[in-house]
Amino acid sequence: MAMHQLSWRVFLCLVPAAIALGEAQSVDDYQVIDPHWMQMTLMDGSIISGTLTIKQINVETRFGTLQVPIENIKSLTPGLNSHPQLRDKIQQFIKQLGASEAPLRDQAERGLLLLGMPIRSQVATFVNDPDPERKLRINRLLNEFDQVREDMDFEELGSSLQALIEEDSIVTTYFTIVGRVSPRSFTVNSPYGALKFNISALDRATRGIDKPKHTIRKTVAVSGIYVVPSRFKNTGIRLVRGQKVTIKADGKITLTPWGTNAISSPEGSPKHGWHIQNIIPNGALVARLGKSSPVFKIGAKHTFKAEKSGLLELGIGVHPSHTRQNYPGQYEVKIRVHDPKNP
Repeated sequence: MAMHQLSWRVFLCLVPAAIALGEAQSVDDYQVIDPHWMQMTLMDGSIISGTLTIKQINVETRFGTLQVPIENIKSLTPGLNSHPQLRDKIQQFIKQLGASEAPLRDQAERGLLLLGMPIRSQVATFVNDPDPERKLRINRLLNEFDQVREDMDFEELGSSLQALIEEDSIVTTYFTIVGRVSPRSFTVNSPYGALKFNISALDRATRGIDKPKHTIRKTVAVSGIYVVPSRFKNTGIRLVRGQKVTIKADGKITLTPWGTNAISSPEGSPKHGWHIQNIIPNGALVARLGKSSPVFKIGAKHTFKAEKSGLLELGIGVHPSHTRQNYPGQYEVKIRVHDPKNP
């Protein structure tokens, strides 16, 4: 099934609670509903949960084919060989970094930055490129990727930073396998019916879920490097459609394009321009639910009900022409995902 046919915006989950990513440490920490149950995150940000119709996955390796029972799989991540369109996009962006037109170079650099840390190794292969403009931008991208890594807290240093490699990888309860996964398409039986998709549509699959929590409370720091739309802060909280969320923020950043005295709070500073004209001022704390979702303002305090399921990401809204500026300071953001039984 083509990816545009998989534009579900519903988290077909079998538990009613949000999932706080990064907290489970081993397979023993997981509560598994069914031996063949898996959670699939698709390339468009959609999430499917249900029972696979197959009992095992085959992995063709350099040393032969291994048969892995579903109940022994912790995670499955398709490699670039399973994502030819993504590979072509990365190569096109890297080539475009040396284009004669500056807007094309800027567009390619933003595109690579948005693809994030997983493509760092692909970008790094061009660190000594003979084209001076491409080399300059490649090194700048690598520095930005490294800065993102340093700014992430421990909980984020997991699957969100997993490097893309050529082959597929499967983490089992015993060891990790790298090779070519088959079958190349999967069918998941969910409460909403059977859903089928190709491996090229799959970003990552996991077999465990964290033990359910009724209420999630978390504090994250959103520093001035998380400038929207270039970069978002991953909160590690995946919301289920319909959940109520309260976010409070304080702190300040300096809007350096207007000088060191231009200070903004999470509410933003309209006198220094707009991220979205007359809606979101420069410097405002904003959020989105997944990569395909529109940005909305959080400000100093905001309560909302998730209209779709997805990963909660935060950032600082600035005018698109100022996304490469340095913004000293940070916002401290307190997040509460309400217990559905006690909203």
